[in-house]
Formats: sequence, C-alpha cells, structure tokens
Amino acid sequence: SSTFPSAIMMFDRAAASAGYWSRGMTIFNPSFPPLSWMRISTGSSSIIIAIIDSGIDETHPDLAAKIVPGYDFVDDDTNPHDENGHGTHVAGIAAAITNNTIGVAGMDWQARIMPVRILDYYGATNSADVADGIVWAYTNGAKVLNLSLGGYEDVTAIKEAVDAAYAAGSLVVAAMGNDNVETPAYPAAYDNAFAVAATNRNDLVTYYSNYG
Repeated sequence: SSTFPSAIMMFDRAAASAGYWSRGMTIFNPSFPPLSWMRISTGSSSIIIAIIDSGIDETHPDLAAKIVPGYDFVDDDTNPHDENGHGTHVAGIAAAITNNTIGVAGMDWQARIMPVRILDYYGATNSADVADGIVWAYTNGAKVLNLSLGGYEDVTAIKEAVDAAYAAGSLVVAAMGNDNVETPAYPAAYDNAFAVAATNRNDLVTYYSNYG
C-alpha cells in the first residue's frame, strides 16, 4: 500500500518547502514518526465525497480536476458555485489535489468531490434543503457525506435522510458545533452520523468546540 509523507496532514511537502507551512495550522509535528493509521492508503478515485455546504469553486486549481456533477438547492439548478467560500475550504481539507505545490493536501488524495449547495451567500439554509441535499448526495453515488454545519433542532426529515444514507451504505460525517457547549447538535447527534469535534495540537478539546 502507499504511505503518507510525514508532513502531509495540512500542506503539500513541496508547498511546505516553498514557505507556505507557516501560513497554516500545524495539525501535527512533522518531526514525529508517521502514525500507523497514516500508512494505510492515499485513497481511491472510486470514492465520491459529497461536500454538502455552500458549494465549491469549480475553477479552484487544487479542486477543479476532482469535481463531479453536483446540485444547487439554493438556486435549484445544476451549478453549485460557491458564493460563500466555506464549502471550497472544506473540500480542500477533504480531498485537495496533492503534491502539486498548490495550497493544501487533501486527506484523501484520490477521492472525487461532489458539490451539493445548501448554504447561501450568508451561510444560511433550511432543514428541507439539508435533508434534500443528503438524499441527493447518496442517491447520486456519494459514499461519504460531509456536513460541516448543524443546528440544535432535532428535525425528523433530516434524521430520516441520515438514516436512509446509512442504510444505503454511505457514511454521514457532521460537525458537532463551535459554541463550547454540551448541547447536542444535529445531524451530528443522530445515531447513524459520525460526529466530529475539534482538538488542538496537544490533542485536547479546543476552547470553542462542542463536546459530549
């Protein structure tokens, strides 16, 4: 199997040597030996990651070649262009092109990216679009559904969409929130979602992350 370079968690090795390393957060110290879980694989192009968010900048040089057709639930069309920037940022973390001296290195070097736009210019959405975005993503081939968003209301339609995606064999990954509270946030709190909080470089919960 392929191995991960020891400094690949945030930046391309070439980009780091070009002086970009100091411009981003160090997720782990590159002087540490590679962790065993990082030696598994660089990913697979058969995997589609749906970024259910504000869309993706389809012209971004670190993403353009990996984007598959998506949908825009804000404007109800097939052009999920990012007018906010958040979705493009998330897509880069998930699967930016790697070892090209541009920007960051994605966690999955090979995966393709599906933009599903449910957040508008201001980052706002509604529960119907969240649920519809989840259903659209897994029924159109996404095996990983990323929702870096959430709210504190338990909405039946969203829960049913998460459950359906899980039953279809897709992994739903959702953010727990950034309010430093233990209050459950949805869809992260659903049984069939994979909830993600934030830790700092010392592997301690950050001052802003939700928990519990």
